[in-house]
Amino acid sequence: FIGAAAAVLFVPMFVQSPYVLVVVIALWTGTLLFLSLHLRTANNYALMLAGYTLPLIALPVVNNPLGVWDVAEARTEEIFLGIAVAAVVGAMFWPRRLAPVFNDSVSKWFTDASTYSLRFLSRNVQPEEVSALRASMVATFNSLELMIGQLPHEGSRPQTVRNTKELRGRMIHLLPVVDALDDALYALERRTPELVDKFAPLLTATTEWLGHKDADLDRWQALKDQLEALQPAPEALDDRKQLLFSNAIYRLGEWIDLWQDCRSLQYAIQ
Repeated sequence: FIGAAAAVLFVPMFVQSPYVLVVVIALWTGTLLFLSLHLRTANNYALMLAGYTLPLIALPVVNNPLGVWDVAEARTEEIFLGIAVAAVVGAMFWPRRLAPVFNDSVSKWFTDASTYSLRFLSRNVQPEEVSALRASMVATFNSLELMIGQLPHEGSRPQTVRNTKELRGRMIHLLPVVDALDDALYALERRTPELVDKFAPLLTATTEWLGHKDADLDRWQALKDQLEALQPAPEALDDRKQLLFSNAIYRLGEWIDLWQDCRSLQYAIQ
């Protein structure tokens, strides 16, 4: 419809200057195709369709500008008819909803993310395994990003769509948060090895908490209280060793809060 409307607008406007009309069509098509390639949702097809519809309508009627309305109308009818037929045929012969596929992909991401986080919490990082998990998580995230844009068209509730977008935002931050936690733990192990044993129970409790696949608030609060109990007092942070210890606790708490948010949003979506 947008491309047809543009044809009805531009053809009479530039009918006396065909070279200018060609430039306008080229700019229109190039701009919309560029935007469609950078819009990472299923809605990018609307921009692509509008981009190449204008030349399909405008170029054949350059010598007969009075026929632009008829051609634009016919093209619009063809598009709407094609959409209706595709929807009916898909619903009758290939009835498949996107929500179950989305939930399966989310579950796969959580499986990989849980294993990835566990390796760093247990301080058992194998570069090959971690690299494979990161690649799998990124690939799954990219597929989820495409599906999120399609969920509103399948009748998903507005709150569910908002939750999926919130979950996407949390997923983006997981890898850098885990990396920051790993840096803090590495600094603690290398510069203050005498405090590692004091920090170890927190890692053990967090690893056990990670094994639970629910979003229980009481269990999360108990773990947060355990972290707060070991957090050094502000006046003790003048000591470099205590500062490193406090930073490790902060980074661990940051990861715990993020994981709790991810789990809560997962169950809200399902």
